[in-house]
Amino acid sequence: MGFLTNILEKTWLIQLGAYLLFVLSVNFFLRRLFERFKRRKHLSDGDWRVQFDQSVLAPLRAILWISFGTFILDLVSLRFNLGEVLPDPIRLRNAGIVFCITWFLFRWKSLLEQAISSRRLPGKKALDPTSIDIISKVYSIVVVFISSLILLQIFGLNIAPLVTFGGIGAAALGFASKDAIANFYGGMTIYMTRPFTVNDLVQMPQKELYGTIEKIGWYFTTLRDLSKQPVYVPNSLFATELLVNLSRMTHRRIDERLSLRYSDAEKIESLIHQIRRLLSSHPEIDRGQSTQVFINSFAESAIILEIKAYTLTTRYEEFMELKQKIMIRICEMIVSEGLGIGYPVREMVQSAPKPFLRGSGVGAG
Repeated sequence: MGFLTNILEKTWLIQLGAYLLFVLSVNFFLRRLFERFKRRKHLSDGDWRVQFDQSVLAPLRAILWISFGTFILDLVSLRFNLGEVLPDPIRLRNAGIVFCITWFLFRWKSLLEQAISSRRLPGKKALDPTSIDIISKVYSIVVVFISSLILLQIFGLNIAPLVTFGGIGAAALGFASKDAIANFYGGMTIYMTRPFTVNDLVQMPQKELYGTIEKIGWYFTTLRDLSKQPVYVPNSLFATELLVNLSRMTHRRIDERLSLRYSDAEKIESLIHQIRRLLSSHPEIDRGQSTQVFINSFAESAIILEIKAYTLTTRYEEFMELKQKIMIRICEMIVSEGLGIGYPVREMVQSAPKPFLRGSGVGAG
């Protein structure tokens, strides 16, 4: 009888050891299972199943140890009658499971972002960084919101009073933080309307801002200017200010004026025809757009020739190089036709000084 009594008194230790052995066995089995799954050669690194394995292992092992910890807490509470002192093990276990599931969802999101960003399928358009960013942020908000509601329910909190209080406080909070809310909705508007994306070159003439978009956040957008300085622009500003997206332009325009001498007026028509042939035959000039080579006006000292054309290239460096070649070729045409550039002329007329007459009374007195 004494032996049986000792065994019954040590039952909680036997249960504890059995549960620990179970946790260690399952942990070892999971690790071996996922290592074996990784060795399958038919799965690439970007496969969603591989991403699932990498993100689920750590949270699943954490759930096992949380269950073991709450089991110990439950045994100690029953053994030593500490139920009123120690917290409820069931609630702690459920809250830990919710936390681990949330952790798994965020780990899987990060791995999927990396896989989608690096994945390029032939014949299919890849998601741009802005689309991935907005999907990630909406996903995070939904996961946090649902997890918070479940945790409140686990700990027995009534959500209805919180919603009522939130409705009353939302007005005061919204009035106090109207700028922050405006920036938040400005960020949402940018994500929905897509006036620009990351790495776009933009210009805001009214604010004299010019640079490349580096990051689109919920509150502000980071812009890198020509001096390589970061400029943090509040998102609400994009709803009220003029924005020019230079990365989405289809053409760049050559817009130049030449001053030619009046003495070469009879040769200008031949020069105009040569310039038109040059622009119409050039492979980098869009012949589907209007090309204009006309006499614009008669200035005081020269005839003004206007040259306008649209280039196919939009990169600034390539455009300037193309424009330079065309202008050099036009200069060669001017020289070959014997024309000259009209310069401003000023005539100075100097009259002889009048002799000073004595006795005329000038300056007298």
